[in-house]
Amino acid sequence: MRPATNFEQRLRNVYHLLSSNTAPDPCSSLYHAIAALGAFSPTLTRDVEKTRRVLELGGALRMATGPGRQVGEERLLQLLSGLAYECCLMVQEARKKSAPDSPPTQESPADPHEPMQVLRALAEFALGSLHFQRPRDAFDARRRGAAFSILSRIAHVMELPDALSLATAALRKPRSAESLAAAQFIETYLGSRNLAPDDEIVDRLLKLSEVTPSRATATTALEALVKIGAISDSEAWHRLDDWKQQHV
Repeated sequence: MRPATNFEQRLRNVYHLLSSNTAPDPCSSLYHAIAALGAFSPTLTRDVEKTRRVLELGGALRMATGPGRQVGEERLLQLLSGLAYECCLMVQEARKKSAPDSPPTQESPADPHEPMQVLRALAEFALGSLHFQRPRDAFDARRRGAAFSILSRIAHVMELPDALSLATAALRKPRSAESLAAAQFIETYLGSRNLAPDDEIVDRLLKLSEVTPSRATATTALEALVKIGAISDSEAWHRLDDWKQQHV
């Protein structure tokens, strides 16, 4: 059987499960059907049209209702994050060979065309996920967190100023998983470019590290502040001790 045909069949299988209520275990069935698409990751890194078909599936999952939707969407977002990682490795390797003295985040005429196209499509999808809204959406914070994780991968090789603005705004949500991923994105984006953070980013990261009830989020915010040169390691440790006294 030709791989292209197999790819189409597996896509159809996911769509069928999305629209069917007859699967004995819809969560498990949808999860494994989407996981099976991971076998095509090597093809997707060099085929933006097939990648767009997978992204269309992501859009359908966002809009779907019924059992298994959140499990399926989360699995697909994990697949897309892995795809972004693989494409970034290809771009970084090409840049090391063609322009070893250039900044690793600077786009180059020697960049491999297909992986860069795929990364642009993934960035557009992730930004769309950050703007997406639906009433009473229990998966919203995890979706947005996963979108920032995808963008963190892409930030190593592409400029993403809109994502930086959205991540800065997301730091206002101390109880959301989104704020942790947003802090990680800011650390990656500014740190990989050796950019000094503006006062707003520093203030919001400091505030997040103080008020969040999540130790993981507080630690991530402080690590980001250290990485971007806003505070020292010792100050981060002192602030984490202060957090423990307030929240533990």
